[in-house]
Amino acid sequence: MIELTDEMSDALAGALVNRTPVIFSYASADGQPQISFRGTAQVFSNDQLAVWARNPDAGLPHAAAAGELRVALLYRDPETRLSWQF
Repeated sequence: MIELTDEMSDALAGALVNRTPVIFSYASADGQPQISFRGTAQVFSNDQLAVWARNPDAGLPHAAAAGELRVALLYRDPETRLSWQF
Protein backbone atom coordinates (compact mmCIF):
# COMPACT_ATOMS: atom_id res chain seq x y z
CA MET A 1 0.00 0.00 0.00
CA ILE A 2 1.21 3.51 -0.77
CA GLU A 3 1.10 6.51 1.54
CA LEU A 4 0.53 9.63 -0.52
CA THR A 5 2.65 12.57 0.60
CA ASP A 6 2.01 16.31 0.63
CA GLU A 7 4.53 16.60 -2.21
CA MET A 8 2.47 14.18 -4.30
CA SER A 9 -0.75 15.98 -3.42
CA ASP A 10 0.68 19.38 -4.40
CA ALA A 11 2.14 18.05 -7.65
CA LEU A 12 -1.10 16.37 -8.69
CA ALA A 13 -3.21 19.38 -7.68
CA GLY A 14 -1.09 21.62 -9.92
CA ALA A 15 -0.66 19.15 -12.78
CA LEU A 16 -2.86 20.92 -15.30
CA VAL A 17 -1.47 24.39 -14.55
CA ASN A 18 2.10 23.04 -14.59
CA ARG A 19 1.48 21.30 -17.93
CA THR A 20 2.22 17.92 -16.34
CA PRO A 21 -1.10 16.05 -16.62
CA VAL A 22 -1.26 12.51 -15.33
CA ILE A 23 -1.35 9.66 -17.83
CA PHE A 24 -4.28 7.48 -16.80
CA SER A 25 -4.90 3.96 -18.04
CA TYR A 26 -7.51 1.30 -17.40
CA ALA A 27 -9.14 -1.68 -19.05
CA SER A 28 -12.58 -0.94 -20.51
CA ALA A 29 -15.61 -3.08 -19.69
CA ASP A 30 -14.79 -5.25 -22.73
CA GLY A 31 -11.15 -5.63 -21.64
CA GLN A 32 -9.58 -3.19 -24.09
CA PRO A 33 -6.79 -0.93 -22.83
CA GLN A 34 -7.64 2.77 -22.58
CA ILE A 35 -5.20 5.58 -21.96
CA SER A 36 -5.68 9.33 -21.58
CA PHE A 37 -4.23 12.47 -20.06
CA ARG A 38 -5.93 13.72 -16.89
CA GLY A 39 -5.44 17.13 -15.38
CA THR A 40 -7.90 16.33 -12.62
CA ALA A 41 -6.12 13.55 -10.72
CA GLN A 42 -5.96 14.42 -7.05
CA VAL A 43 -5.20 12.95 -3.67
CA PHE A 44 -8.48 11.83 -2.07
CA SER A 45 -6.98 10.45 1.16
CA ASN A 46 -3.57 9.33 2.37
CA ASP A 47 -3.85 6.15 0.28
CA GLN A 48 -6.44 6.98 -2.42
CA LEU A 49 -6.41 8.98 -5.64
CA ALA A 50 -9.42 10.36 -7.51
CA VAL A 51 -10.00 11.37 -11.12
CA TRP A 52 -12.92 13.17 -12.67
CA ALA A 53 -14.88 11.30 -15.33
CA ARG A 54 -16.21 14.08 -17.55
CA ASN A 55 -18.86 11.97 -19.24
CA PRO A 56 -20.93 9.65 -17.02
CA ASP A 57 -21.86 7.61 -20.10
CA ALA A 58 -18.25 7.08 -21.23
CA GLY A 59 -15.93 4.12 -20.77
CA LEU A 60 -14.51 4.73 -17.29
CA PRO A 61 -17.83 4.74 -15.40
CA HIS A 62 -18.97 1.69 -17.38
CA ALA A 63 -15.75 -0.17 -16.62
CA ALA A 64 -16.10 0.68 -12.94
CA ALA A 65 -19.71 -0.51 -12.90
CA ALA A 66 -18.80 -3.76 -14.69
CA GLY A 67 -16.74 -5.05 -11.79
CA GLU A 68 -13.21 -4.80 -10.50
CA LEU A 69 -11.57 -1.77 -12.08
CA ARG A 70 -7.81 -1.82 -12.47
CA VAL A 71 -6.06 1.43 -13.25
CA ALA A 72 -2.55 2.82 -13.52
CA LEU A 73 -1.47 6.44 -13.32
CA LEU A 74 1.83 7.97 -14.34
CA TYR A 75 2.94 11.43 -13.22
CA ARG A 76 6.04 12.96 -14.78
CA ASP A 77 7.51 16.45 -14.46
CA PRO A 78 10.42 16.64 -16.90
CA GLU A 79 11.72 19.94 -15.49
CA THR A 80 12.21 18.55 -11.99
CA ARG A 81 12.77 14.96 -13.18
CA LEU A 82 10.11 13.88 -10.71
CA SER A 83 7.96 10.88 -11.58
CA TRP A 84 5.59 8.53 -9.82
CA GLN A 85 3.67 5.46 -10.89
CA PHE A 86 0.45 4.67 -9.07
